[in-house]
Amino acid sequence: MAVSELARHEQVTPPLITKICRQLTEDGLVTKTVDEHDGRVVRVEITDIGRTLLSQRRDRGNAWLVDRLALLDEDHRAQLRAAIPALEALLFDGSAVGDDR
Repeated sequence: MAVSELARHEQVTPPLITKICRQLTEDGLVTKTVDEHDGRVVRVEITDIGRTLLSQRRDRGNAWLVDRLALLDEDHRAQLRAAIPALEALLFDGSAVGDDR
């Protein structure tokens, strides 16, 4: 992904994402390359180490959520299940808020 694309995706300024990418590169979590067709474009790609760490973080987050959901009674879990279509619409197709952003 181009660094400029990543900044838009993460809703941060290009200088901030550049600083973050620099640190991630130093930590070995991403690699940066200059686009072969446009030398002004810098692309970042997650490394195997970065992918592993991201997966582990997601797994920990999912485990935390499973533990928290287990504390709810069945009525509360049913309410959450009923909200899933609206949440999916917000996340994936924008139909709950319109797509005129």
